[in-house]
Amino acid sequence: MRKILEICNDIKPATDAEIIEAEKQLKVKLPDSYIRLVKEQNGGRSIHNAFPTKVATSWEEDHIQIDEFHGIGGEGMSILDSGYLIQEWELPEDIVLISGDGHSWVALDYRKRKENPSVIYLDSEMEQTIELADSFDEFLQGLYTAEYKEEEESFEIWTDEEVVAGFISDDDHSFILTLNYIYEHPNPLNYKMLVEEHLYHSLHHQDDERQEISALYITHFHQKNILSPEFLVKAKKVFEEKESLKVYLELLK
Repeated sequence: MRKILEICNDIKPATDAEIIEAEKQLKVKLPDSYIRLVKEQNGGRSIHNAFPTKVATSWEEDHIQIDEFHGIGGEGMSILDSGYLIQEWELPEDIVLISGDGHSWVALDYRKRKENPSVIYLDSEMEQTIELADSFDEFLQGLYTAEYKEEEESFEIWTDEEVVAGFISDDDHSFILTLNYIYEHPNPLNYKMLVEEHLYHSLHHQDDERQEISALYITHFHQKNILSPEFLVKAKKVFEEKESLKVYLELLK
């Protein structure tokens, strides 16, 4: 089998006992090629970052991006989280999520057969479902590396007043634009205190959608090492207390 995962010595191979227990919990027969994959390394980042599609998606006109594969248990996202995530994101039953971490997912589709499932792509925001491959073997063979050219653009600087206005706006679009501005800023640490103050405040917003947007961006800023350990402790506590935000706990590990 071609190499799929970047080597990570911290991620151990899945054991036969873990695989058997996973199949028992999920009530499915996992594809042999997936089992071989997690026996080499139990999930992790994908060497190949793309899979072709015949229709446009929120990623690109002709492909989706594949960042990593979920293993069985352990740290990070796991296929054992599928049941909870399906309920949280209102996804179809009888699928197993093998990649994705938010609004878009790649899944094994067991709706038509209980063995040798096809592989599908789901985008909950666009209400889009695409069949990618008839089997996991075919899916692995179709993975490839897409090269992305970085466009040189001048970065438009906002005033502090504009940033604060975006944070306190009741319009979700303005709120997201502000978060994206800071995320893409050459020196995002300049806004660390503002980010922590307003994201924590928004975790307690009366609107559930604003809470989820805030939780998602906390995970994004965490990946860029912008947030302080003290803030992350407070955020995790809120995630644990709010049922709708528990899914984001895995993304902070």
